[in-house]
Amino acid sequence: SLDSVAELFRAALSRLREGDAAGAAVACREALDVAPRNPDLLALLGACLVALREPTEALVHLDSALELAPSHARAWDERGRALLQLRRIDEAVLSLQRAMALDRINAAAEPSQ
Repeated sequence: SLDSVAELFRAALSRLREGDAAGAAVACREALDVAPRNPDLLALLGACLVALREPTEALVHLDSALELAPSHARAWDERGRALLQLRRIDEAVLSLQRAMALDRINAAAEPSQ
């Protein structure tokens, strides 16, 4: 159900923040069984795999997230990190620049408090 997907996403995010990237990846994969085309889950799984130093697999999921949501700043950022791990520096810089540009656009679009 969508409720369980949201719960798994929150669990994965908190595990990743606590440094348990492997546990977070497990939760992401469970959620993706239910919602395989969720760009937030794909990006989060990519982030887990970057943290686990599995950049090749991370890129598969991050590129899928970006196909579904081309302006997903987190996915661009993690894609840049994965490319850095693979020493694909020029591509990494482009991905990280894209992430920063999208962050600026998103920040400008948010209403001020």
